[in-house]
Amino acid sequence: MIGGFVNIGQFGFSASGMSLFSSLSVVLAPPVYASENPQTAEMVPLNPVAFVEMPRLKNPALSDDGNTMVVVQSAVDWAKNKRVDAYNIIDVDTGDVQVLPRDKTGDDRLSKVQWSPDNSGFITLLKREEDKKTAAYFYGLENEGLTKLIGHPENISEVKWYADGRTVYFRARRDDQKTKEDKQREIAPYDVSPPIELWRYQFDKKTSQPVLTGSFSVRGFSLSADDSQIIYSRIPEGAGSALSKNVLLLLGDKDNDPNHKSLRRTPEAMQQGQHRFARGLSYHAIGKEQAERYAVRYGWTVQVASGVAHSNGLMAKAAASIVN
Repeated sequence: MIGGFVNIGQFGFSASGMSLFSSLSVVLAPPVYASENPQTAEMVPLNPVAFVEMPRLKNPALSDDGNTMVVVQSAVDWAKNKRVDAYNIIDVDTGDVQVLPRDKTGDDRLSKVQWSPDNSGFITLLKREEDKKTAAYFYGLENEGLTKLIGHPENISEVKWYADGRTVYFRARRDDQKTKEDKQREIAPYDVSPPIELWRYQFDKKTSQPVLTGSFSVRGFSLSADDSQIIYSRIPEGAGSALSKNVLLLLGDKDNDPNHKSLRRTPEAMQQGQHRFARGLSYHAIGKEQAERYAVRYGWTVQVASGVAHSNGLMAKAAASIVN
């Protein structure tokens, strides 16, 4: 991966901030009462159903003026057999909570919101029923409504505001402009996807333009405080994701019969080796070459099962001993 220096803004909790978050758990999780004395409160066994139904809080986002916080709360929807998220919009001064439920957001899984510089509302990423891909929506505190802000041919991710409030940056995969039928017919190269690009949306023009694009994927980005620079990390497209994973290639050293009845003998297969054992070693060697080429950590290793030929049972036995 190619990286740059990124200045991370300070993030911390004051004593009042911590008490606020503590009070949130009281407001959003009714079974917990801050005023109860642990020694006198009735102890109730936690059964499996109660454990599953326990509300969960995540992804808090405080507005820049410190007046409003948005927290994602997930709860069980037994009818859907899944957890469903809702936004809780909290007035910091009063502790009042306004719930933005699933029937308003239109999405079961909610991400952390991005507050606008003027604190009038926030951007959230949603995939509603009418959306083919994840889009950016703006929620205004005054009108209490969601408005679709940015649509894109591919899923939008990691939205960030420009300081002037008139521009938004986001990441999205390049639109390969292939039809669904073309994609179904195509045999795509292993571990290769359209690159993730950095885009800019301008409110006055209501248009999006790519800012960073090439034969690489933008993995993350940050805007400088004065908005004069963009710092980003990238990785060559198609490389790194699979090569850097911890993968064990288990090979039988006796699986070396060049005349085995089920051995594939196409010209492409024969270029990889005369038998399966040789092809396994070749596969590992090429993976190592690619990792060096793209300057990524190579996580694949080879282990040889001694005396094992083309046998599912013996290979499974060898694999089981490794797992144990």
